[in-house]
Amino acid sequence: MLDEPTNHLDFISENILIQALQQYQGSFVVVSHNRHFVNQVANKIWYIEEQQIKEYPGTYDEYEYWRKQNALNAAPQPVPVKKTEPKTCQYY
Repeated sequence: MLDEPTNHLDFISENILIQALQQYQGSFVVVSHNRHFVNQVANKIWYIEEQQIKEYPGTYDEYEYWRKQNALNAAPQPVPVKKTEPKTCQYY
């Protein structure tokens, strides 16, 4: 379990850690706000939806794309407005 492993690392140290984790044959869990780091090492994304932990099988960039596509598909579609002829007032 790695909790914010890149917080105090410089760029070179972060890249060494990325390479080591990419070569690691076991499993590990990473909690991080560093999106570049997560995208380089994660092949499953766990997220919370409807009070449940769910899994997306892919990189962080793929997950973000999938999430945005789902949001677009779930967005309410615009309702076409029926055009009507303008009413005219006649004064006598």
